[in-house]
Amino acid sequence: MSEQMKFEGFSQRTVDFMWELRFNNNKTWFTQHKEEFQCTD
Repeated sequence: MSEQMKFEGFSQRTVDFMWELRFNNNKTWFTQHKEEFQCTD
């Protein structure tokens, strides 16, 4: 039987990005922060 990975929540970096996106949900802001979106933790 294979071992399953358990979801342990989002990183603080991801949560911070999502909060900023919530208040700046527009193409200009998103384009300026695209590199943050593409990073993985």
